[in-house]
Amino acid sequence: MRIPECKYTYQMGVEFMKTVPQGTYDAIMLDAFQNMDTIANCAKIFKGSVNYAWTTIPAYESGIMGFTLCTTEGRHQSTLNIPSIS
Repeated sequence: MRIPECKYTYQMGVEFMKTVPQGTYDAIMLDAFQNMDTIANCAKIFKGSVNYAWTTIPAYESGIMGFTLCTTEGRHQSTLNIPSIS
C-alpha cells in the first residue's frame, strides 16, 4: 500500500543517507543489516540521538526485526521509552 503524501526512493540505503541533503526527510527507513558501521554513519549524518531497538515479528522470516531510530540535532532528542511488562 502506498501513501500519497510519502515520497518513495529505492536504492542502496547507506549510500542514499550519505548523499541526501540535510532536512529533506522526516523519516528514512532502511531494510538493511544493522552493523556498527551503519550506526556510526547514522550518528554522523543525523547528529542527534541514535537508538537501536528490536521486536519479535512471527511473520518475519527470522522472527526478529531490528530498528535504528535517529533524530536530527536539537529535535526530539531522547532515549527510547521501554514499556515495562507487569
